[in-house]
This record gives sequence, C-alpha cells and structure tokens, in this order.
Amino acid sequence: MKKVMTPQNAWTVFQSADKFQLEDERLVSKNFLFVKAKQVLAQRPTVSDELLEEVLSSGLLCISDSELFSLLAKWKEAEEGLKNIELIEKHVAMRNVPAELIQRSGLDNESLLSFT
Repeated sequence: MKKVMTPQNAWTVFQSADKFQLEDERLVSKNFLFVKAKQVLAQRPTVSDELLEEVLSSGLLCISDSELFSLLAKWKEAEEGLKNIELIEKHVAMRNVPAELIQRSGLDNESLLSFT
C-alpha cells in the first residue's frame, strides 16, 4: 500500500481505514501523513475533526511549528467544526513562530491578539 499512497489520497485512505477498522492500513496511512505533513496539510482535509485532531496532536508530524502555523493560517475555514484559529492554538507552539510570520499570516486582528 505504501507504493500507491500519495499526498492526494492519504487522508481518504486514513479515513476509510478508520471507518472499516482496518488497523494495518490505518497505521500505514497515518504514518504517511506524519512524514509528508507539509504536502498533506497544504489544504484543509475533508475528514472529521476527530481524525484531524488525532494527526495534529500526535507530536509526530515532520514539520516545524512555523511551517504548521503558516499552513493552518492559510486554510479555508470549514463550514462546521473546529476553526483554524482553534487548531493553531491547540497544535502550534507559538513561542517557536517568529512574530513577523504571525503578522504576515493574513489572520484578522482579533485572531492575532490571542498570540500576543
């Protein structure tokens, strides 16, 4: 399965493996998500908040806090569920993100206040 996994299908495989309780496939796809974090988090995935939180809170993502902050700040807001700012507050160590990156993020002023 590793040979057919791509950043484009990894979230789908992870979600399907979770739904059908395929533990080996779930683990392989989750590990792929960890290793290819920059690519698979380039856009907000269309998975449940629970699966998204599981990946983001793992501590195993191969991505810096600055890179993760930049990606999450650019995501289109989900119509339901967790807001981008909530994800940033929960999963990014903001002390590791340069102030100028926060200012250039495009987040609204109200959201930026929570980081100061």
